[in-house]
Amino acid sequence: MKLTLMRDERRLSKKTIRSIYKKGHYANSGCFTINWLKSNATNPKIRLLISVPKKNISKAVERNYIKRIIRESYKINKPFICNLLSNPTDIILTYNKTTIPKFNKLEEELLNLFQLISKK
Repeated sequence: MKLTLMRDERRLSKKTIRSIYKKGHYANSGCFTINWLKSNATNPKIRLLISVPKKNISKAVERNYIKRIIRESYKINKPFICNLLSNPTDIILTYNKTTIPKFNKLEEELLNLFQLISKK
């Protein structure tokens, strides 16, 4: 398994996003809010959308940096995460804090969230 985030894994339609918010499950963590829904897609096992609201982080440079950190921690732990989730899943991951996180803390919290998803 490649440790990359392919275009098919990042692409969610507006219709899919609406259905995740309406019908999906919801969990909160220290810095993240995660919404997910089991999907019918077979090719990418996990489709991920990362969101950092402008309301919380006003500077675009900082928002992009946070998204880059989240993507990198996901890519590093991708084999572990794919083994945790048995069904194909669409995920919306929203960063809630107003400060820039440390990579190690963010990675740890991300893994805890995916373990929580696998249990539900």
